[in-house]
Amino acid sequence: MPRRRKRFRGSTGKGYRTRIRLGPLLWMALIVVTYIGICRSPLTVTRRLKIEGALPSEHLRLAVAAQSISGVPSLQINPLNLESQVVANPAIRSADLLRSIFGTARLKIVYRTLVAKLATDPQVALSVDGMLFRTDSDTTKLPVLRLAPGTVQVSLGVVGTWDAMKISKLCHDVQRRWPQNELEVELLSDGHLCLNIDSGHVVLGSTFDLDQKLNIVVERLKRNPHELAEIKELVLTNPGRPTIVRKPGDRNL
Repeated sequence: MPRRRKRFRGSTGKGYRTRIRLGPLLWMALIVVTYIGICRSPLTVTRRLKIEGALPSEHLRLAVAAQSISGVPSLQINPLNLESQVVANPAIRSADLLRSIFGTARLKIVYRTLVAKLATDPQVALSVDGMLFRTDSDTTKLPVLRLAPGTVQVSLGVVGTWDAMKISKLCHDVQRRWPQNELEVELLSDGHLCLNIDSGHVVLGSTFDLDQKLNIVVERLKRNPHELAEIKELVLTNPGRPTIVRKPGDRNL
């Protein structure tokens, strides 16, 4: 038979005695006290920070930013505070701070992938995710991006209304397809695009069907690697009907 709880009489009459189980409460109190102790313990103070992936030109700025966690117990550090300071540089895509209760921390930095440099200023670069910003990285081997006057204003990552994502993808694709050639992508004032491969000129037109247009260039150059040097330009505004514009005086059909 189930055991009945003992009844007792109090000042208000009949009732039941309720037993309080102290075990779980003591364990909870122990956990809270231990956590508070770790949070405040000088043994968990951050004494060493390892920075991974940073460019040499960033070391001083990052060292200054890292002072905000120096001497602070590990569990009292809010990683977002330091990470937000680090990614203030638009060249940095992400920053991840990992900390331990043993006084060490690791800051991992990932930079944006550069796909082009501005013709007017080689130290202003376009990233694969469509950001345009000033960089200290070596841009020597990047394709040149020539923008029509007034198309965009560069101000530490702030871009205009041009389709930066599609153009950055185009720059990335042409560099992947022709890594050994001198490449230039030109954005005209009407929004149309041109591609220069060495001395060859290709009119791509709008940003639509860019993959198809590049595939056409690849196939034509496979058949005749010198075609672009032999003609004035290859027009692919309508990729279904490629058009060749001959050089003046060239009577070859």
